[in-house]
Amino acid sequence: IPYKNIFLDGARIITGHTIQGRFADYSYTGEKAESEYPDLNKRNKFFASVGALPAVNIQTGNVLREAGHERSFSMICDSASKGKWMV
Repeated sequence: IPYKNIFLDGARIITGHTIQGRFADYSYTGEKAESEYPDLNKRNKFFASVGALPAVNIQTGNVLREAGHERSFSMICDSASKGKWMV
């Protein structure tokens, strides 16, 4: 399937955007992301790495919500770099 990876990457980017937006106030098109990742390839890679994490379950969601935006952002970044939730 020639476009499979492109579609999967797009889905991961959207999922990463949703997770970051909900728990860390960090959206794909927001000022923070645009300043940290002005290169779209790097931004896509970052958001895709977040979107590749396992689905947020109730326990993980509660921890991220209670941590606040800044701490949640840090936990999400750490988790994305390790490929598993670190909360």
